This record gives sequence, structure tokens and C-alpha cells, in this order.
Amino acid sequence: MSAALHTPGEAVASVPAPSTGELLTVAADVVAMVNGRASYVTISDTGAIAVHVECQADAEHLARLLRLGHVEDFSASDERDGFSSWSGQSWTGVRFSVMCPLIGQARPVRAFPVRPGEFEQFDAPVPYALAVA
Repeated sequence: MSAALHTPGEAVASVPAPSTGELLTVAADVVAMVNGRASYVTISDTGAIAVHVECQADAEHLARLLRLGHVEDFSASDERDGFSSWSGQSWTGVRFSVMCPLIGQARPVRAFPVRPGEFEQFDAPVPYALAVA
């Protein structure tokens, strides 16, 4: 699966949707980024992966690694507890979000937007020198 980053509204070449197996592999990799401390993960057939964690530090750590630049709080209601949701950039074919309960969160909650030009370096081939024995 390709992992090119794009912003909403940006023209992107047609990329086949990731398979369920690929989404499960990516989800397992993301959970490993917080040493398995995820309550659960939801995967959508539209290519969305939502990781639910209990600790704000884990949520912000994942948001930083995945470059999720938007965070929003959802108040508690009769049907659900309150939670914060991080979302933002989309890797080609996969959209990530991270969820964390509002209870016990320190304020302010941080988001990690991508700066312009930050990923341009990944588009150019990187030359390397072969060691001569």
C-alpha cells in the first residue's frame, strides 16, 4: 500500500482502496506505536482507521506521529461518554483518527498540523554511497 500524504481537496492520482488485510496490518502498526495501549480499534471498509486509547499522552503521541492537525471535543450525552477526537491529514487510501475519553484530560489538548513543504523531501529519491571494501 502506498503511504503518500495529501491534504483534503488536493488532486490525487487514483489509488486502489486498501484491502481489509492491509488495514488490519496498518492498524496493528499504529497500536504498536503506543506499545499496545489501545482500548480497541475500528476499521471501515472506506479506508478509515480509528484508534481508541484511554490516556491523553498516548492520544497526543499518535496524533503527533500521524500528523493529525485537528482536535475536537465531544461532550457527554445520554448515549455516550465525552471524548476528544484527533483527525486531519489523510495518507493515500487511509484516514486516521484517534479517540480518547475527556475524563482526566489536561487542557489544552494539542494537535499537530503538517507544515507546508514538510513532506516534499519524501518525493525525491535519496542517493546513497556504497561502501567500497
